Amino acid sequence: MSFVCPECARLYPASGFCTEDGAALVNTALDPMLGRRVGSHCIARPIGAGGMGEVYLGVHPDIGSRVAIKLLSYDCARVPQMVDRFFAEARAVNVIRHEGIVSVTDLSRLEDGRPYIVMEFLDGAPLSRVFDEQRPMPLGGFVQLMLQVLDALGAAHAQGITHRDLKPDNVFVTATGRAKLLDFGIAKLRPDIASVSEATRTGALLGTPFYMSPEQAQGQHVDARSDLYSLGVMLFEGVTGRRPFQGETLFELLRQQIQESPVRPSELRPDLPPALESVILRCLEKDPARRIQTAGELAAQLRQAAQFLPAESFHTLTGRAQSWHSLLPASPSGPLPPTAPGVAQTLPQPGSTTRAGVLGVGVGLAFAGVLVLALLVVGGGALYFMSERGGPAPIAPVGAAPRSGSAPSQQASSSGSKGIDLKHFDAIGYYPEAEKLARGVYADAGLTSMSIDSPDKDGLVDVTEDGIVSYSFRSPKQGGSNCLVSVTVTEDGAMATAMPISVCFAAIVKPPSCALSTLRAKMGGRFAADATLTYGSGGWTVVSGDDIRMIPDDCGAASAH
Repeated sequence: MSFVCPECARLYPASGFCTEDGAALVNTALDPMLGRRVGSHCIARPIGAGGMGEVYLGVHPDIGSRVAIKLLSYDCARVPQMVDRFFAEARAVNVIRHEGIVSVTDLSRLEDGRPYIVMEFLDGAPLSRVFDEQRPMPLGGFVQLMLQVLDALGAAHAQGITHRDLKPDNVFVTATGRAKLLDFGIAKLRPDIASVSEATRTGALLGTPFYMSPEQAQGQHVDARSDLYSLGVMLFEGVTGRRPFQGETLFELLRQQIQESPVRPSELRPDLPPALESVILRCLEKDPARRIQTAGELAAQLRQAAQFLPAESFHTLTGRAQSWHSLLPASPSGPLPPTAPGVAQTLPQPGSTTRAGVLGVGVGLAFAGVLVLALLVVGGGALYFMSERGGPAPIAPVGAAPRSGSAPSQQASSSGSKGIDLKHFDAIGYYPEAEKLARGVYADAGLTSMSIDSPDKDGLVDVTEDGIVSYSFRSPKQGGSNCLVSVTVTEDGAMATAMPISVCFAAIVKPPSCALSTLRAKMGGRFAADATLTYGSGGWTVVSGDDIRMIPDDCGAASAH
C-alpha cells in the first residue's frame, strides 16, 4: 500500500502529510492511476470525470510543472470510431491554435493501449458551475465572457471547424476570469483533418439536446450557424437562469427545439435591455438563414447591446474549482485519518512504457452530456457514455459462467445464455440476460435505456463486425455517483460495468414491448444499414440516414419478442 500527495504527486509508504507542501496524503488504492508515471509526469489526483474517461492532474517530478492528462476509458478505447474522434479532436485544436482554446503538448498511449492527451492545466471551473453559483448572471460580466468564447469560436469557424457541442460544460472559466473553449470531440472537421468516421456524416444525431440547433436535432447539415444557435441557448440561460426549452423526455425536448419558439427572455428578467434580448432571439431563430450568420457579427451586436447594460454589472466572472475529493470513490474501509506531519521516505516513482502516438494535438477537458446515438444510452433526458473507473469489469463471454474470486459488486454474471449467435444477435430477446448481468453488480438495477447500432434489415445485429448493443441500468438504492451499470455486447461477449457519473437521476423504464419486427414495419419494412435504435422513457428513437423518427413503444404486454 502506498499514499500520494494530491498536490505534488510524491509517493509515501504510510498515511500522513506531504513533507513538501503539507497536503494530506491519499491512499492510491482508491484509484490505480494515482501516483502512476504517465510520460514525463506523475498522476497526483483526478480533476474531472465523465463518460469518455477521466482527467487527472499530472506533476513533473523534477520541475513541478502541472498539466492536465485526459485518458480515454477502457470502453471507448475498444471502439475504433471513438479513438478516431479522440485523434481528430486533437488535430482540430492544434489547427486552430487560439489562446481561447486549451493548448496541448503531447499525445500517446498507456501500455494497456488507452490513448491519453497532455494539456495545459486550467485552474477554475466550467461555466455550468458558474451558472449554478450566480443565477442569473450579472449582464455586463456575462457578455464580456461570451465575447471571449466568440473570439475562440470564430477562430475555429475560420478553419472550417464547427464545434457541434457548445454548452456551459464545454466553456471553462479560469480563476482569473478568462474563457477557454473545450471539447471538440464531435466537431465537424475539414476533410483534411477528419478521419473516416461514422460520427461525422450527415444524419448522425450529435450534440447535447438542451443546446442542439433545430437542424442538428433533425440530423441535417450543420455549419457555423448551428454553433451560434447553441451559443444563443447559453446566452438565454445565463441572463434568465433557465434554459429556453425544458422537455421532460428526449422526444419532447427535440420537438421543442425543432418547432417551438422560446419565451421572450424579458418575461423572465424584466431588467433585460431590448437590444440584448433581440440579439438572443435572433440566435434562436429556427431557420439558419434568419439567424445572425457569423461569430464576428454576433460579437459586434453583443458589443453594441452592451452599451445599454448597467455599469455596475461589468465585473470579472471567475470559476471556483470543485473539491477534488468528490471525484474519488469512497475507501472500502472508510477514510484514512492522516498521522502527524513528519519525515516519510519517498517511494520511487513507478515508470510506464508508452507507445508513441500523434504529435502536436489538442483536446478539450469536458466530457459529459454528448448524444451520439450509436454509442450512447439515454434515460429520461440524461445522457451517458458507457464508462468505467479504475480498470475493466470482468468480461463474461456470452454463455460463460461467472469468474470466481471477485466481489459480487464487481462481478458480471451470466445464466442460460449459451448458444447465442453473436453474428445474428437479438438485442430485445437478450434483455433478460442483460438484466441478470446488471443485477450481478447492483441487485436492484432497473432498465433506463438500450441502444442498438447497425442492425441488419431484419433487426438483428452482427456484433462480431461493426454492430454494438448496450443496455443501461440504474440502482435506486445506490447513492452518490455510483448508481449506473452498462451492459455491453461486443464480439468479446457481454460485459457489465459500473459507471461513476456526476448526477444519478436517469428514469427507470419498463422493458420494451415492441418487437424489432414491429419497429421495422413502422420504418417501412426494413432498417437502413446505418440505423441506430435507442429505447428510453420517450419510447424509441430511430436514426436512419437523414431520417430521424420518434416511435412510441405502444405494443402492449402481449407483444412477443
